[in-house]
Amino acid sequence: MDEIQLIERSGGHFYRTPIGILPSVTTIMRSVPKPQLESWKSRTPNWQEISRHARDVGSRTHRAIERYLKNGLIDPFHSDEIERSFSAFRCWLDASEFEPVESERMIWSESGYGGTVDLVGYLNDELYVIDIKTSRAVYPDYSLQIAAYRTAYEERTREKIRGMGIVRLDKPTGGFEWRAYDDEAYQSAWTAFSQLCECWHAAYGGEL
Repeated sequence: MDEIQLIERSGGHFYRTPIGILPSVTTIMRSVPKPQLESWKSRTPNWQEISRHARDVGSRTHRAIERYLKNGLIDPFHSDEIERSFSAFRCWLDASEFEPVESERMIWSESGYGGTVDLVGYLNDELYVIDIKTSRAVYPDYSLQIAAYRTAYEERTREKIRGMGIVRLDKPTGGFEWRAYDDEAYQSAWTAFSQLCECWHAAYGGEL
């Protein structure tokens, strides 16, 4: 397994890899225009506090899921939102009959980025890469993120991924939403992400 280390910087998340320090997928994705998000920020005075809270709930939910998948432990929940999100994940797990292979796997790509794959496993006997979200919706740019993870995972493991998807855990209701992407969607999303990655390195790569 390649040695890789997560690095926290003011400009985003980065990974120390065998080919150098690389930006994370999410850091590169910051360059994607988000007019709806900017509009929400402009009319929400405390948007930073709300965003920090949402990130905290998402991080704690991911940690709870990782521990549950690795050793069957269920951590004490720090809020109802985390408990509902975790419950939504278990409902999806039962409904989909997903068979986990690994979780929170750090990977990197020769294309110049790193990332952490939430889930890899079998869905209907096909190997999938899956990202977990606790957002309000499945947004269009999520396909770029999961396509980047799929490509990097295949590079590092030489395993052929047959599918990719997003499972969204709804914090208010405890329900879930599943969104799968076919090969055509993968190719389109990967092309778009590759262009973003090239632009990022052209603009910031010299500062690494």
